[in-house]
Amino acid sequence: MNWIDSELADFGRRIGLPDLRLGEHGTCQLRLESGDHLAVDVLDDDVIVYRRHALPWPDADGLLRALQRCNLRDGGQPFQIGLRGAGAEAELVIAARLPARAFTAQRLESTWDGIGQWIEQWTAQGR
Repeated sequence: MNWIDSELADFGRRIGLPDLRLGEHGTCQLRLESGDHLAVDVLDDDVIVYRRHALPWPDADGLLRALQRCNLRDGGQPFQIGLRGAGAEAELVIAARLPARAFTAQRLESTWDGIGQWIEQWTAQGR
């Protein structure tokens, strides 16, 4: 896991957080200025990158569109999504699973950017 810590620290330096590291349970979480949360979680041979995005009062149509945007058979993105909370406190959780052996700061950055683009495109559809 040392190389994962090293790569996470490299990513942290890129975004102005030079002391970014995994916690004792193999997790790192940040709250961003946008209000979104970034989490990196090491699970066995995978690194899971999560982004929690505020989604107050979600509607069924918007959630269905989000699921459809993740359907790989229809050209969707390789993300897993879920809903956390309810009502005004609801958040959409978008996750990407990366093989730990291929984890790099660049891969984390491109995954983070990809999730951000996914959110922007989904929002543009009327979420």
